[in-house]
Amino acid sequence: MTEPPLLILSGDKQAGKTTLCTRIAAMARKNGVDTGGVISPALLCRGRKTGIAALDVKTRNWRQIAVLRGEGRTGLETGQWSFFPERLQWANQVLRAATPCTLLFVDELGPLELERGEGWTAGIEWLDEKHYCAAVAVVRPALIPAALQRWPHAFIRLAGPGARGKPAAEALFRQLGIYGSK
Repeated sequence: MTEPPLLILSGDKQAGKTTLCTRIAAMARKNGVDTGGVISPALLCRGRKTGIAALDVKTRNWRQIAVLRGEGRTGLETGQWSFFPERLQWANQVLRAATPCTLLFVDELGPLELERGEGWTAGIEWLDEKHYCAAVAVVRPALIPAALQRWPHAFIRLAGPGARGKPAAEALFRQLGIYGSK
């Protein structure tokens, strides 16, 4: 049996990974593709990233899931961020409700998920279960070996200054090989 396409988007901080996810999701919706999952846009204050949100791709509802460590302690920290456990729980519920779907988004799988077994645990489960026709997962470069060990069938594309615009998103959408009702 053929594995459904799993695109791992990677790149350094502010390379445009979430921007590409957002553009691919918009194209999918425009084409009548059933989308689900979570995209994590930055929250900015005066041009500085001060938080992370979780956006439900299907309903467009969102919650702030993290603040900079120096701006609050939540009990669930990574190097730079303090995550709100109850809001991660909300995002996990969104992920559990997302499948089956045609195109699943899991932005971003980081140290919480791939090293500590916390965070988007439902995203990991759903990528493993493959109740989708295609999926997009965001993974930082240092964690690609762990992701490929788990999902060896995945293909990787790097985001960056020249690869986050509309043409790049359109090319990735085509590579996923999904078609909607329009």
